[in-house]
Amino acid sequence: MESIGTKIKIYREKLNLTQEDLAEQLNMSASGYGKIERDETDIPFSRLQQIASLLKVKIGDLADLGTMKSLVENVNNNSGNNGVVFVNGLDNNERQLYTEQIKELKEQVDYLKGLIDFLKEEIKKRSY
Repeated sequence: MESIGTKIKIYREKLNLTQEDLAEQLNMSASGYGKIERDETDIPFSRLQQIASLLKVKIGDLADLGTMKSLVENVNNNSGNNGVVFVNGLDNNERQLYTEQIKELKEQVDYLKGLIDFLKEEIKKRSY
């Protein structure tokens, strides 16, 4: 399984962008951006959103479902002061965005399960 940094690099290269190009668009140093691709630093959710937007992909394309699920589980199990949730730099807004992404992925899974069930029934019909 590829890391988030590796996935970011792959999508960046598909768009023929350099690290410097993306760093500039993210308003950060090229060396700081390089650490993201080398997985040498944690990526705040808001930064991950920016990167996904610039690369024209969904956050789910960069972070696998297991990673996102564990983030949401951590958020659900840990609450900060005044009802604000902080887990690895996530606040309530970031949590909501992750939750929405997970909801979208669950809907896709449900659709695919339904499609598999339908295809199984079609195969059974044609077997007789």
